[in-house]
Amino acid sequence: MALPPLTGRVAPRGWAATAVAVVATATAVTVCLAAPAASAPKPPAGSPAGASPAALFATEPAHAVWGPPPPSATGAAGRAPAACAASAAATGGLICEPPALWAARGAVHAAQAARQAVATSDRDPNEARWWLTNYEPTFSCAAERRLGRPGDGGKWVCDPAAIAATAAAAGRPCVVYSFGSGRDSSFEGAVHALAPACAIHTFDHTVGVAAAAGVPPYVHFHPWAAARGDVGGTPRRGLGSIRRELGHAPRAGGGTVIDVLKMDIEGAEYDTLLPWLAAGDLDGVRQLLVEIHSPRRGDRYASTRRLFAALDAAGWVITHKEPNLHQCGRLQEYAFLKLDWSASRGEGGVTPPASAA
Repeated sequence: MALPPLTGRVAPRGWAATAVAVVATATAVTVCLAAPAASAPKPPAGSPAGASPAALFATEPAHAVWGPPPPSATGAAGRAPAACAASAAATGGLICEPPALWAARGAVHAAQAARQAVATSDRDPNEARWWLTNYEPTFSCAAERRLGRPGDGGKWVCDPAAIAATAAAAGRPCVVYSFGSGRDSSFEGAVHALAPACAIHTFDHTVGVAAAAGVPPYVHFHPWAAARGDVGGTPRRGLGSIRRELGHAPRAGGGTVIDVLKMDIEGAEYDTLLPWLAAGDLDGVRQLLVEIHSPRRGDRYASTRRLFAALDAAGWVITHKEPNLHQCGRLQEYAFLKLDWSASRGEGGVTPPASAA
């Protein structure tokens, strides 16, 4: 069933089961309609022989499936390394799962990764419908949690309760970067509540001096804008330069891991992430949370295709996708987790893309 146009004054009949969000504007009412619920997909081909979901999850404590575990049991820090060597190595110690469950994740990832980009959808001028067709999550975190205020502004984080414990077990500091907070520090507050040992750095050049002075005391505020590189005489800074100045140099240079890097920078992600990836500025970043804006831009979807291809080639997997219904689904909140392909290659588990093989 084809989706109707997303802009109109009256919802079409027969769509009682769809989600409807009404956004009032000065001149009209925009009605955003989500697609009808699809039937559950069949298990992907290539799953471990004879492995049913019940059998796979039976090897793991119930908390790994049904909810966040207590801090003492999260991540690889609280578990015997031999029980989860491949998953712990691939995720920097954040995830600890038995081989059968990790292998099942690999089968799911490989199946979904093969269907991420539908080229024929690029002819569709409807951005929300394009997002419905492209770039779904290929990976999941058993203890993910949404941090920040409800609605626009919250971000999905993989096992936030384990982040500080994982850093401590590795003998390193826990560091969180937040680009583009505006005057909303709810994300930073939620991170601090769950991981008070983490150093939180917020970057925003758009807020005034009074607003900057009002940030919580546990936040290190910097009036800088994210840019592909430093621009002299302006607050625009490249990520590599920022990390070196703050003592968090990229991992390739022997520096600090960034446990979470969150971005909400109003479309500038297209101009920053690709140069950061190319320069190695994202080396050592474990989780990337970014709101990706209008995918058409001037070159019709091509910029978005390049961005997702570069992230995939660098080992980033999509763990969450959430449409921003305030903008009728034209914007998407994405969460990515960096996997170290070399750490688990040959040990089963998640299969790397061809570009990383």
